[in-house]
Amino acid sequence: MLNPGNFWFWFGGLWLGVGSLFVAVGGFVLWQEATLTERLASNGATASGIVLSKRMRGGSNQEPTFEVEYRFAVDGGVTERTAKVDGATWDRLVEGEPVVVSYVRDAPRLHRIAGQSREELFLGAIFGAVGGVFAVAGALILWRAAARRALVQRLARDGWRVDGEVLEVSPTNYRINRMPQWAIRYRYRDHVGNAHEGKTPPMAQEEARLWQPGDRGEVRFARERPHRSVWIGKG
Repeated sequence: MLNPGNFWFWFGGLWLGVGSLFVAVGGFVLWQEATLTERLASNGATASGIVLSKRMRGGSNQEPTFEVEYRFAVDGGVTERTAKVDGATWDRLVEGEPVVVSYVRDAPRLHRIAGQSREELFLGAIFGAVGGVFAVAGALILWRAAARRALVQRLARDGWRVDGEVLEVSPTNYRINRMPQWAIRYRYRDHVGNAHEGKTPPMAQEEARLWQPGDRGEVRFARERPHRSVWIGKG
């Protein structure tokens, strides 16, 4: 169940999962394209296809792209594809006339026409790069969430106990299911009398509004680093 205590674990896990999927897809596309030339050389064949249509895309301020739609048949199976080609190939090909298609014998879906751009390599690299960013961000979010939870658990168990004073109870910019989450800002003094302030993680409004400025509750802090604390409240 999604709640303030596990939100960042869900969020980080989602980013890590999506990023890993993008990396896997991008890596597969890169591997497939990188090995296609070798597979065509070792286990390739050619077929005569037919040009169905030609299109040029792009405006006056954009570099034009050239597309060719074609059809070819191998072992009774018919394949229709659209490929991006260079300008010279686009000029040379004519609608309704033949085009030579090179394909892998045991996998005709892996094929190429002369002059076809290697756009898949670029797309695979983009997928991999975007996925890498998402995966790294997700891993960092998970690490920070785990470190925060471990710190809170350690302070709640072994921290130095003092009384803290509530300074403010207010909503945050953090929402769950469109409901704003609240936080308590508090002040306490460490074992040598120095004052520190802390703030709770986001919590439901109902829980936060149980406290008012001036109320006192239990705080636990790390003696070696007194600025690190956790609000316990009423034990």
